[in-house]
Amino acid sequence: MKAEEFFKSKTLLFSAAGLGAVLVLALIFSAGVLVGLEKARFSYRWNDDNFRRAALKTMPAPPQFLDNGYLNSHGATGAVVKITGSQLTIKGLDGNEKIASVASSTVIRQDNTDIKPADLKVNDHIVIIGSPQNDVSVEAKLIRVLDDPGQSLPPPF
Repeated sequence: MKAEEFFKSKTLLFSAAGLGAVLVLALIFSAGVLVGLEKARFSYRWNDDNFRRAALKTMPAPPQFLDNGYLNSHGATGAVVKITGSQLTIKGLDGNEKIASVASSTVIRQDNTDIKPADLKVNDHIVIIGSPQNDVSVEAKLIRVLDDPGQSLPPPF
């Protein structure tokens, strides 16, 4: 077989098409692997960062969360044991009591509706997120009232 006949043959055409298809499939597979690796790296970093902030309370908060409009991760979870004016005393899950100040700007939500501070009652199970005060209390920024103490927290808004 001459070279000119070989380059015009169907064998070369099918071989080249098959090789091209294999190369395209290899590129698509490689792109999928790269996307999967990037998603895994992102979720690992996200989970690791959240674990450090949530589980290891002895570690200081990363500097980017100390200002710029972010709330410090201070708060309380538990049952309301006493309501005195604009202050709530909460008995936490660990048995310790914490005092939270409720301001006029405090958002109080039960399920997906806003409620007033007067609607809070003793024995309500709540989650408070706020800022620490010099007197060891917490200035509440957000209070979520839970129907059941074992209930998971619904989306904030």
